[in-house]
Amino acid sequence: MNTDSSLSRRVASGDVRPEEILAERERLLSTYNLTPQKVFDTIDHAEGKKDVILSKNYSDEIVILRIGERRAEWFFPEGYTDEIMRIPRQIANGGDRIPFEIEEFIPGTMINELERDWSRKGQISEEMFGRLMNVFWRFQTICHELPLEPLFAFEKWREVWGSVPTIPPAALAIVDRYREFYTGRYPAKWKFATDNLLLDETGHVVLIDNYKVGDRFFAYDVGWLIWPRWIEMDAAYHGEIDEHIAYLDRLREVFVASAPADRLYDRDLREAFDLVVFERLLGSLFDVHRQVSHFEEWGMSGDGGAGKRVSHQKFLEQLLVVYTNRLSLFQ
Repeated sequence: MNTDSSLSRRVASGDVRPEEILAERERLLSTYNLTPQKVFDTIDHAEGKKDVILSKNYSDEIVILRIGERRAEWFFPEGYTDEIMRIPRQIANGGDRIPFEIEEFIPGTMINELERDWSRKGQISEEMFGRLMNVFWRFQTICHELPLEPLFAFEKWREVWGSVPTIPPAALAIVDRYREFYTGRYPAKWKFATDNLLLDETGHVVLIDNYKVGDRFFAYDVGWLIWPRWIEMDAAYHGEIDEHIAYLDRLREVFVASAPADRLYDRDLREAFDLVVFERLLGSLFDVHRQVSHFEEWGMSGDGGAGKRVSHQKFLEQLLVVYTNRLSLFQ
């Protein structure tokens, strides 16, 4: 088993080509005597550098084969289970230029499937958000003594945000003002999103796709429950700015109410929540600027998706004004 914990050794090299990933798929299926059951669309959204296959091994056990990424050897290789959450057991890993892992498959339902009606409105239900906040806080507790790497490059993102024409100077001033917050180091799963979390048959929330676990600014993961919904929301809701702010404020109160007394972060939780939403607005405007691959799935790519894309951008810009003004008032 590979024991290098560095993220650079856990993701495919930048020069890896899609055909190499596909060739590695065939090699690993043969080496580990795996029979594919389902090939996910991961490779289409990862520039051909990642592949995920649901497979059956020689014992008829269902497993997950990931190619192009693997989680660190110190991240619960034997799995983890408590009364509210689970982390799958890692069965095998390896590779250097093209890392891979074979992981236990835990049956369940993706949370995004349970929240379809809410995603149309660009929202997550408060009940589900509360449930996931309990998992968020538990994750902080069980991971804070792991050898986590710092994985949020503030200076890089500050430069990126400064290059996006739809991010105004007033918003960049907030970024600079809160540099200490955004350079903080707290446990973060990355992709703590409803399409990377599932509910198993016993009601546990299962954390999958764990290769980018590391240190990032406080509550980074909370933002992943919010911003993907903005891409998924119907354009008819883009004009309901006041309603959406009220919804985000309700989530903020759920976040505050769920916090344990012995939490690692000892500063204003409402301010922290708003800073997380603010950063996700900056990231979302960058995504509009570069038209990420997921825009095609949600009807916002190319000339045909221009109308919805413009409406989506205006929605984000209006929210950004509100949060810029709000954060400017915090002492």
